[in-house]
Amino acid sequence: KNVKFEIKGLKIATNSKIPEIIPVKNSIKSIDVPFDLSESIINIHEIFDSAYYIPLETKSNSLIGEIDKLMFLDDMIIVIQNIKRQSILLFTDKGKFIKSIGEKGKGKGEYLTITDVTIDKKNKNIVILDDRNKKLIFFNSKGDCIYEKKLMFFSKSISILNDGSFLIEQVKGLNKHIQEITNYNLLFIQSDMKMTGKSLSLDYRLEFPKNEIVSNSNFNLVEDA
Repeated sequence: KNVKFEIKGLKIATNSKIPEIIPVKNSIKSIDVPFDLSESIINIHEIFDSAYYIPLETKSNSLIGEIDKLMFLDDMIIVIQNIKRQSILLFTDKGKFIKSIGEKGKGKGEYLTITDVTIDKKNKNIVILDDRNKKLIFFNSKGDCIYEKKLMFFSKSISILNDGSFLIEQVKGLNKHIQEITNYNLLFIQSDMKMTGKSLSLDYRLEFPKNEIVSNSNFNLVEDA
């Protein structure tokens, strides 16, 4: 079964410089998947009311090996390959290739690694998390780099909340220079990069030993319908 962690079910402990945000136990929901995921073939019509396919245009600069994440911004399809090919490809909603964004390097708009990608729906920006450079790279909906923000810690997953703040999963054991957060998985960061909260401590995770917070393909903000 899949497990969804709801940020709205939280309470705050303010006994430290960085407040601890504690999940309320009944905010953890288990969702049973009524299918045998070990089966090699699953009929999608058993899951969805309707389905259709969008062929993505193939060019020498839009080759797709393995899609690690698929996102949508307005009428644009965003294909992320961050494990093997390290590329972000933009397509129209009809499948026509627009461009790739970013390139490897240490300059503005460049990354050493695409650790994760998320969407800033409020400002219609595409945001790359580059963990090796410890920075966030912001691109507009045209795929142009507009600015960057430095991070003071290593991280591996990011989502942008509705108010423009960041929810970041840090890399366990690599941020010992900030002792107050080393025992926590999730960090809450304001748009000005001020850390406003930490959550899911090691003690809390031990209560749910079989539950993983994220998968290898990162995480997204989930909104109730």
